[in-house]
Amino acid sequence: MRFNAPVNALLFARADVNLPLPTANVELAEMHERVASEHLQRLDPAQTCHRTRAVIVRHLQDGEPRRPKISTILGMSERTLQRRLAAEGTSFQGLLDDTRRELARHYLGQRSVSLADIAYLLGFSNQRSFFRASRRWFGRSPRDYRIRLISEEAGMS
Repeated sequence: MRFNAPVNALLFARADVNLPLPTANVELAEMHERVASEHLQRLDPAQTCHRTRAVIVRHLQDGEPRRPKISTILGMSERTLQRRLAAEGTSFQGLLDDTRRELARHYLGQRSVSLADIAYLLGFSNQRSFFRASRRWFGRSPRDYRIRLISEEAGMS
């Protein structure tokens, strides 16, 4: 052991490193490798999707979230983000649209939030874009969908 050395290191002789481990179990090692690999495959895509959605939600108020900006925030290239989301069966645009639709449904259920404010909160550049998206998502204008939500809520009470 050397104190105040410029680096921390453990040095092994090449002959020692190449020796087989006396307690090694090849079958058990293969099983662990397979289980760990399957587990990582299930976790990684889900994390990418959830992390991407969280970043999108945080940046909607800044305007239309763009893939280059979101991928930079996530610390990966656009292509890596695109590939990971594709592995999950989704795309950046699909995730953005789904996130906006869910938030729109939530906001439209709140009477105190104006339609103009909802358009802003969802990152639309203008209300007209929000109205078109609402027709695509719900088959009706935001105002009509809000009236439907409120009447359904009143019917349940």
